[in-house]
Amino acid sequence: MTNLVFILIRRIGKNARDEFLNLTLENNRKFNMAFARSYCIDDLENDGCKIIKKESNQEKITAIINFEKTESKLCSIVVFAEKRNFTNYIANDRNLCFEAYISEGITFLDIEICLNGIDVSYEIYLNEDLREFKIPLAQFQSTFMFWKDVSELKFVFHRKNFSGERKVIIENLRIE
Repeated sequence: MTNLVFILIRRIGKNARDEFLNLTLENNRKFNMAFARSYCIDDLENDGCKIIKKESNQEKITAIINFEKTESKLCSIVVFAEKRNFTNYIANDRNLCFEAYISEGITFLDIEICLNGIDVSYEIYLNEDLREFKIPLAQFQSTFMFWKDVSELKFVFHRKNFSGERKVIIENLRIE
């Protein structure tokens, strides 16, 4: 009887530990940035937005944005492109967090999250200083039903806000 109680306590402990680890991972999700892609919207060449692969890894992307190499009005870096349910994040008032930098001056860009098939954006500006951003997810959309189907997270650069070639660094993208 004692062995059975001990085994039962061990199983309950293991289940509680696993549940805690899953909850911790769920509450502080880091995005794997190694699979990010760059696109020049409406331009098949994508020469205006290139991720420099040798400097990119799971926690950091370095990209070159140059609208002189494309006819496109928009270039984007798509970091996350899979369907997920983020209702737990919005219910727990989580934030989209990251650090970012852009060379030469101030540039405005949009962070877009595709919620239930609709791109919802939030404008930020970058400059030469590496800045930390902490954007409440509710700034994008506060209605829970939209967060059931999150299918994309991207950084969108507009031609009108750019001149010349710029280096962009985005790192440590996470929800906390």
